[in-house]
Amino acid sequence: MVIDISNPFDVPDNRIAGAEVTAKAIGAGARVVAAFKDNFAVTLREPKDAQGRQRDVHFAGDDETAKRVLAKLVADIGFVPVDCGVLRNARALDAMVPLMIELDRRYGGQGRSSWKFLT
Repeated sequence: MVIDISNPFDVPDNRIAGAEVTAKAIGAGARVVAAFKDNFAVTLREPKDAQGRQRDVHFAGDDETAKRVLAKLVADIGFVPVDCGVLRNARALDAMVPLMIELDRRYGGQGRSSWKFLT
C-alpha cells in the first residue's frame, strides 16, 4: 500500500489528483490511498487542536482493505479518519489545500488550521 500525500498545485481544473498520478505510475494492482493532503506538517504532531478536538484526516482510495489499514493507522496516531470514497475523490482533497493555505495565512493559523467534518 502507498499513502500518497502529494499536493499538485499545477493541475488545471483538478482534472487529476496527485494520488491518481501515483497509481498510474505504479501500474496495475496499485493500492494507493490519498491521505494527509489537507493536514499541515505542524498538525501531524498535534492530533488535537487548541480546543482539544481531534483533527480529521481525510482520505480516498479504491482499495477497501488499504483504506481500512489507513483508517486504523490514522486512529492509532490520534486523528479521526474520514473516508472520502474512491481515489478520484482525492481531486477534491487536492483542491481543498490551496484554500486551506489561504485561510490559514489570512486568519493567523500559523500552520495549525485544519478542516473538520461535522455531522
